[in-house]
Amino acid sequence: MTEGVLLRFDVTLDRRVAADPANYSAERWNYRRTADYGSPHFTLDGQKGQDTMTSSSAYVSRDGRSVFVGLPGMQPVMQMRLGWSLRTQAGVRFEQSAYFTPAELTRFDPVAEGFDPVPIDLAPRAAAPLAPAPATAEEGRRVAARAGCLGCHSTDGTVIGRVGPTWKGLYGADQTFTDGSRTVADVAYLRQSILEPAAKIVARFDQSDAGMPSYAGVLTPAEIEAVIAYIESLK
Repeated sequence: MTEGVLLRFDVTLDRRVAADPANYSAERWNYRRTADYGSPHFTLDGQKGQDTMTSSSAYVSRDGRSVFVGLPGMQPVMQMRLGWSLRTQAGVRFEQSAYFTPAELTRFDPVAEGFDPVPIDLAPRAAAPLAPAPATAEEGRRVAARAGCLGCHSTDGTVIGRVGPTWKGLYGADQTFTDGSRTVADVAYLRQSILEPAAKIVARFDQSDAGMPSYAGVLTPAEIEAVIAYIESLK
């Protein structure tokens, strides 16, 4: 919708968690139609990559089963991803992502959709200073799911249908790059790959041209360390 995205669930949510905009992540991109197979991802201004969107607010419906996520600057685009890391009223955590094409945007009517009549806050949100979660493999799995990493990287060794190398067995393995150079996938390499994904491109994965975005400024240093711990755990 013009003010954000409406999500509906088949379970009652933990209201405190669902109302925290920091528990949602979003990005969007366009494709370029050509005679070639596939397309890179392009930002709305035509650069290769994806636009990261920061949620400004989140509102829970009266029945606790819907959330409206406020997203400044919504506009039609070929592809968008919205991820969430939430908890049910019973305390069960879950992380998911939805991929969709917002070709047409409608106005959000809170009352008609089961919400209180509140104005949607679309003021840009600065990341709140939160106590960092421990950089554990489990926290890394949660962050990777929320950020959409597992859409491009498998955790079971498969590469079919993936545009990036599998994370299984990646840590400590030799990596050969498109320029012929080699290195070991240690902590420094993994951190660089998250922050500067175009610096070293693994051979055989340069043809997908998917344009992995940089997560600099998207993930906190603690979240990056947690993702690295998760990759390290996938022996």
